[in-house]
Amino acid sequence: MPYRLLIHNISRTTRDGVEEVLPLKSGVNVLVGEQNSGKSTWLRMLDFLMFQTKSAKERFEDVLVAKYGSISAHMTVGDRTLTLTKAWDSEGAKSMTLVDGERMATPDVETLFMTLLDIPILRYPQGALTSDRTWPTLGWRSLYRHIYRRQDFWGDLAPEQPDSEQQAVLLQFLGLAEALFSVDLAKLADTRREIVRAENQKDFFLQLVQQIAPGLFPDEDLQVGLTEASIETAKARLDREVGGLVEARSAELGRVQDQLTRGKVDLHDLLDRRARTLDARTGLKSRMDALSARIRELTDYRDTLTQEASRLSRADVAAKVFAPLKVTHCPACDQSVEPRPAKVGCCFLCDQTTSGDEATLTAANTRLNFERDQIAGELKEARDLLSAANADLKERHSELTLVERDLEGIEVALRPFQAAASHILPESVALLDQQIGAMGSRKQALDRLYEPLRTRDAFTETIDRLRRDAAALEAKVTQHEEQVSFETASDWLSEGFNTYLNRIRSLDPKSWIKSGAVTVRVSDRRTTFQIGGRPARAQLGGTLVLYWVLAYHYALLDLIRRIGTHYPGVAILDTFPDMAVGAGLRDPLGLAMQPFEELSRREDVRPIQVILTARDFPATASANLIQLTDSWR
Repeated sequence: MPYRLLIHNISRTTRDGVEEVLPLKSGVNVLVGEQNSGKSTWLRMLDFLMFQTKSAKERFEDVLVAKYGSISAHMTVGDRTLTLTKAWDSEGAKSMTLVDGERMATPDVETLFMTLLDIPILRYPQGALTSDRTWPTLGWRSLYRHIYRRQDFWGDLAPEQPDSEQQAVLLQFLGLAEALFSVDLAKLADTRREIVRAENQKDFFLQLVQQIAPGLFPDEDLQVGLTEASIETAKARLDREVGGLVEARSAELGRVQDQLTRGKVDLHDLLDRRARTLDARTGLKSRMDALSARIRELTDYRDTLTQEASRLSRADVAAKVFAPLKVTHCPACDQSVEPRPAKVGCCFLCDQTTSGDEATLTAANTRLNFERDQIAGELKEARDLLSAANADLKERHSELTLVERDLEGIEVALRPFQAAASHILPESVALLDQQIGAMGSRKQALDRLYEPLRTRDAFTETIDRLRRDAAALEAKVTQHEEQVSFETASDWLSEGFNTYLNRIRSLDPKSWIKSGAVTVRVSDRRTTFQIGGRPARAQLGGTLVLYWVLAYHYALLDLIRRIGTHYPGVAILDTFPDMAVGAGLRDPLGLAMQPFEELSRREDVRPIQVILTARDFPATASANLIQLTDSWR
């Protein structure tokens, strides 16, 4: 059996902190009061609390926003009892809702609501499955349109709700939507859209290629359609034409060759000398580059040694300058120490023995002289190597000059042969070369036509893969749909309508005067309502429409006892003013609500809840009458 929504009370807090509470019970609750006593306002505020996306200023009159600061409802949702609160002046009031005092984003609370009521959260199609329209989510607000009946919405089952959304809500309440609008169906719709998109892209691509190809490739084999066989045929014909041109060129060159036989030996000798001279020049340039690099290395080495020798010379001069210097003042008391006599072999300042000073000084001088001699020898060797390298480079320069002169002489000797060849070679050979080159370019262009064919094949492969995926998804969708019984669902709704209308007619034969049973036909795309085999809407008018709408709410509440359905067991009815007048059982509203009271007492249905507004209502044992006396105007 479905999980239930049971509202225990609705409360609103004034700006002064006064809390006004509307206590509710399971069964039928009737808000009774004269016109402008605030009956509809309570239900409108409850509607606002039920995840309304508009702000309080957009939803209510200024006087209401000025008087109250928040609306709350204490309720049981499924197996959890909680309190919802919305305060208009709090931060993020439009997008946040308090759940047991904890701030939550309103969409998250809506998801929590659906989960607690065990109502699947799913997407439903709008229009054809292959249309580009995004499947919207079937949320609580869509369902609430069939639970809460506004005072101005008694002309149809769900006024101002799109047909696709209204049908999705009915299928959800009947427990069919989860199978009909499965994830596999959504994937199938996406896949079919991709197939259509890929087919359109392929057709557009092939049309574009076919329009462009004849202009770029004016070949008689490609005028109708682009195929791989046509490209191969065109290439074979070009190969034959190129072969004929090559044979003609060879014949022309043979004739030229005969004219150039004289002087052939001299030409070969000159060409051989030219090749050897070019090789010699290349070798000399390589050797000169290596010598230049060696000279740079030796120059850096020489400069480094010169700097080191200069450093040692400066150190020797400094030693000779600073050695005779003595301490003239005591470092402790800063008094002069020059008059003191010095003992032989002792420090003149502290009188301690200074044996070995001469030997130490001599050894230091010896090491310094050794370093200076060593550097001087290396410096001489570096200068000698640098001189030899410069001499070798100069010699290579001389050799290169001779080779360049020899090469110039050979080029001068070749000029007569070049002039003769240019005069002998006929223009026909150049024309044949141009034609052969043009044929080669056309053949390369034909080779590029394979790329559009490969793109076409890629489109084909993608479409085939998508169709295989669609076939697999269709099989899964079929399995889901096999679990759906539209006939059973149709019988459930038909039984609910007929039970309600039979009951009110038994109470008052003048209430429902239409003859013929109500038949509801549910399908995956639409639900039709008939009375006596004819469309119901065309037969209804006046009070009959009101009874018809109440029968619809009764049929939805009756779904509670059906396994697998998802109706939450509550109906909120802000009645049409003309129905809310009178007294006694024969009063239209008292008559209309008696089947609801009887339904709420059934063991296989309870608990359910009906919240109703009325100017007057007969006192009954089961109805919870809530008297409202304050006037708003």
